[in-house]
Amino acid sequence: TLRTFNTAQRVGAQKAFALHDTLYVNKYREQFLELIKNSDLVFCNEKEAFALFKTKDIDDAVSKFQKLGKITIMTASAKGAYIINKDQVIHIPALVPQQKVVDTTGSGDAFTAGFIYGYLQGKSLEESGEIGAKAAAYVIQQIGARPKGKLSDIL
Repeated sequence: TLRTFNTAQRVGAQKAFALHDTLYVNKYREQFLELIKNSDLVFCNEKEAFALFKTKDIDDAVSKFQKLGKITIMTASAKGAYIINKDQVIHIPALVPQQKVVDTTGSGDAFTAGFIYGYLQGKSLEESGEIGAKAAAYVIQQIGARPKGKLSDIL
């Protein structure tokens, strides 16, 4: 992975890294921190962030991501999502009331895809987060991770 990151660095490409699963975060914590240092964008959910920083406090995790100085997008289920960089924290609220949630499978991936879409279109971090929230909201109101319709119709 570092070889890929180094190649991306040489050609001027931005690098995104997603924490994958708490099992892997716990097992490869130091390597993940090294990969984060070489990333431009970091994606995770709150459980992965807690495992990375050995905490159970969302404010502590946010603070530690700020110290790393990378743009970090952390989803937090019903609490929404947080877009964190060195100078600011943007909270993106969840768009679906908990009682309307059918299945959360794929919601983090949908959020990430929506965010990256907005980011690559030159949208602000907040606008990109809002697009991610819309994509996640669409997916969690159905069974399964694959959207039944076109996400482009709701974005």
